[in-house]
Amino acid sequence: MTDLIEPAVPLVAWGNAEVDSQPFRSWLMGHFVPENLGPRHSHEVEVKCGRYPAGFGETEWTACKTATTLVVLISGRHEIALPHRVVTLSQPGDYLIWGPGVPHRWQALEECNVFTVRWPSTPGDTIEVSDETVSRMRETLAPD
Repeated sequence: MTDLIEPAVPLVAWGNAEVDSQPFRSWLMGHFVPENLGPRHSHEVEVKCGRYPAGFGETEWTACKTATTLVVLISGRHEIALPHRVVTLSQPGDYLIWGPGVPHRWQALEECNVFTVRWPSTPGDTIEVSDETVSRMRETLAPD
């Protein structure tokens, strides 16, 4: 029989995602969650369980330098703007995935719940992107 090693931090976590993610802007897991919270601290993945009132959103463009992002709509309507299109998530299960370097901003069109996964979870990975840069990207991506 193999002896088990007692972990320094718990290997199991449970609770309420909405309550437990409040101190981290609705992010439940990621590098920014303190290590003493066990498996919620991760450099591999970030998980967000967001509930937003109608009209709430991020008006500034941001992009991740290395991370890929997946957003899945749980309820309501949620709009995500990319340089080359605006995607409206309107049915439960609708999703959008985008890779590193893609600017985005978003707005809750009506009260909504979204589940977001981003990987990897790297400090300093999210950067602001200027409107000018987004405009140049639109010109590059525009069909002839």
